[in-house]
Amino acid sequence: MKRFALGVVKYTAALAFASASSLISLSLATLALIVAIAILFTKRRQSGRRWLKPLVYVLLVAAIGAWYARYGLTRAPAPSSCADLTPRVIRAFMPAEPPLAAVVTSSPAAFSRQIDGEIVRLLRQIDDVKDATTIITDARRIAQYTENEETSAALRTQSDALEMLLRSTNLLTQSDIETRAARLQSTLDAWHTKVADLQPEADFTALRRDFNEAVVQDSFDQVSTGLVELRHAINQFVAQEGLSAEQRLVAYFDEAASMWVLNESIWFTTKAVELIELDASDVTILSKYEDAPPAQIMIGTSTVALPVQPKSIPIPPNQGTVELRTVWRVPGTLAQTCGRKSFSTLLPLWRTDLSWPQLTDTLVRGRVRLAKSGLDNVPFTMTIDRRRPLNDIAVPQYSFFASSAPNVSKGSIRYDERVLESVGLSEENVSAQSLSIRPVRFELLPRLFRYQWIYENRRLILPLSPLLGAAYLLVTALLSEYLFRRRSFKTVGRM
Repeated sequence: MKRFALGVVKYTAALAFASASSLISLSLATLALIVAIAILFTKRRQSGRRWLKPLVYVLLVAAIGAWYARYGLTRAPAPSSCADLTPRVIRAFMPAEPPLAAVVTSSPAAFSRQIDGEIVRLLRQIDDVKDATTIITDARRIAQYTENEETSAALRTQSDALEMLLRSTNLLTQSDIETRAARLQSTLDAWHTKVADLQPEADFTALRRDFNEAVVQDSFDQVSTGLVELRHAINQFVAQEGLSAEQRLVAYFDEAASMWVLNESIWFTTKAVELIELDASDVTILSKYEDAPPAQIMIGTSTVALPVQPKSIPIPPNQGTVELRTVWRVPGTLAQTCGRKSFSTLLPLWRTDLSWPQLTDTLVRGRVRLAKSGLDNVPFTMTIDRRRPLNDIAVPQYSFFASSAPNVSKGSIRYDERVLESVGLSEENVSAQSLSIRPVRFELLPRLFRYQWIYENRRLILPLSPLLGAAYLLVTALLSEYLFRRRSFKTVGRM
């Protein structure tokens, strides 16, 4: 009976190690254990059982061989779903995890998003053109006081061209611009309400034609193109004078609130210029017309980061580096893998999905002060580009196990006084937009296993390699044989 108990312990340990390496080896090893127990119970009084142990070991070796034949010596794919983690033996007695419901996009919803995208573009034209006369004045002032003759000539030429466009479109005064902008704004608001209540049988081709006809007479397409070119020239001048901007997209998982916190930041570094004002009011357009989650605007200086109102944000003097941060919070429900409390996996992992909101890029406006006379209030424009790859994706420290996309751990980082584990997705061209189309699933270790020594050696403790799994099986078998023979010798000596 003691030998039987030792055998059960031995093969149970072998099962535990095999399960982390291969579902095939786990299934076959489980079969071997069932056969061994059945034979021990039914044939324990018979002496001809010498073939039992070799049979079991042959089955275990066959399991490892089956793994090599299927996967070779490469590392097993990282688990990312219930189907990947639930052993086949257990899966045979349990219903499979229901597949994620497909996202069905109806024609009205798709048409509504398309029109709203056009509305956002036109609303930005309105904001730009309202400042057209001011930008022309600023460009000519820069051209007058700058010592760079090439920059001065380019600014004068583009200012004159933009002024001619304003005259040719009957936008002679600021009052003319305001009147036309109000008329276009009213048209866009009416269409935003109209497309929100469309039915599937609507004629979308006719609606699109009607929309184009409604806005074309008041749109600012030509003027906006000239204005963008003039702004670009001013931005180049400001960059040459010493203002640099670095964009960072960071996401981290707030486990306590089950929310993903998305941070879109521009870090402004000044040299020979002083940042005096920023304006992030463009983000309010997204909240109204793109169903974006509420955004929080924060300003971070060398000492502290504080929430502010998005429009006309004053910057304290003598700040070498300033961060303008837009914070979005989106649901990231933390659920146990497979949604079952028992027998779902041999290791109860938790999962969450990261999906970035499908939003248009955000414009940021600002003004700087130069040391030169007459250049104490120079405008510039920056863009938060959501098509760029993310800089960091962070989860609670010592919790990351795997993800549905290829990844590499980048070590611990400190963000807003939180110590987190930074995970860089190694998949090519992983951007915020690609995350909104195809969410990434993250597998997290349970709190019980979140210790540094476990985290750093999780590939050894929870092997995903068939070679490690085979080594564990061999060590376990040899150790159990050694203990069994040692106990047998002691028993014989006492007799």
